[in-house]
Amino acid sequence: MGVRDRPSCDPDGEHLQRRGVWILGGPVLRGAQRKERLPHESLPSTGCEHDAGETRHQRQPCAHLQPLQCIQQPESILCTRRGGAGRFPRHSRVRFVSSHPLHRMALPLLMPSRRLRHMPLGILALFLVCMSCQKLESGVVREIEFPEHDPRLAVTMFVSPGDSALYASVYQSAGVLSVGGSTPLRDATLSLRQGEVVLAQGDSTHWVEADPGNAWYSGPFMKMPLPNALVLEEGPLSLEVDASPHFEPMALVQPLPDRPVVESTFEAFADSVDEGWGYVFYNHRITVDLENRPGERDDYLIQLQFRDTELGKDWYNIGDLSYPDPRVGYNSGCSCWMAQDNGSDNVSMENLVFDMYAGEEDEDITEWTGEYRLVVQRPTEDLVRYFDSVHAYENASGNPFAEPTSIQGNIPDGFGVFGVTNKVVVTIP
Repeated sequence: MGVRDRPSCDPDGEHLQRRGVWILGGPVLRGAQRKERLPHESLPSTGCEHDAGETRHQRQPCAHLQPLQCIQQPESILCTRRGGAGRFPRHSRVRFVSSHPLHRMALPLLMPSRRLRHMPLGILALFLVCMSCQKLESGVVREIEFPEHDPRLAVTMFVSPGDSALYASVYQSAGVLSVGGSTPLRDATLSLRQGEVVLAQGDSTHWVEADPGNAWYSGPFMKMPLPNALVLEEGPLSLEVDASPHFEPMALVQPLPDRPVVESTFEAFADSVDEGWGYVFYNHRITVDLENRPGERDDYLIQLQFRDTELGKDWYNIGDLSYPDPRVGYNSGCSCWMAQDNGSDNVSMENLVFDMYAGEEDEDITEWTGEYRLVVQRPTEDLVRYFDSVHAYENASGNPFAEPTSIQGNIPDGFGVFGVTNKVVVTIP
């Protein structure tokens, strides 16, 4: 495709564009009726014709014009005049556009597209990406066979003076692929001693089903009622468990922590909270002072409890810190507030302030039948580590970015914990 009628040289040395359109680095001339007479010295090439299938073509209609070498490029033709005479540029770009409608329709099909030129590169890039993904999949995904689980003895028991019943669980552990989970060892026997005194014993007759009101034991467990509240003397406590023939007999000794020294100040209806929409409630305030023993680490478990005597004898944890305190934090492992000095003698354990719900504004507080109490326990070091690990484990559950955690216990070659605390109970008037 090209110029339908090539220009000719007139006697005056001028070129006449009769038909078609020439774009000579300047205005576009369209239509068969438009004619312009241009000085031949201003034209970069008047002797170059191009057909659609040609890549190079030279003609010299006028002998006095310098020959041109024309090279077809996308959507244009580059014409270069050999030599250097003349006042027109050495390199001129000429684009021929035919006035015939069919030629205009065929031009995009005959000219190579810039997008088509880059298509092989895109296909190659897509191929490389697919190959990389395949390599990544084969390089990262691995099938790992879980090793067979070696069943172990799992025992959990908490002991504190003043308990009216002791609870314990004795299980055989199971792997993560086990459908049934851990198995309770109902034929196991248990004995708690302090010195030569037997404090409690348990066997298959003490197993009961899950207690919905006790969050510690969600499955079958041992419940050993005591004739009187548990009284502990100074000295270590020993736990003996015989789960034969499944496991060898086990014995574990834990010290009885020192009894905590607690002082408290209670202020009834110390604060009112207006949450808007006419809802106002009151808080009691209690200030707790604890002991910081020189040269020793002090850990305290603090619980603010309430019960309604008309509804039952069970105590429920309530209360919150009056303001943030770096010495105190809530621990989900023990469902309590844990106050710690981190083994430093310079950290005061006094002036720990808590609030307890006291009722709404429109209630008759004098008709309340509830009771409040403050419970402060000093745990063993093993029990502190256990509660901290349970707290970390529960916080990590469901979090894909959490660090791996494991629950730390003190059962030899097994799982669970034998925890001992010494406590003080303060009745709040």
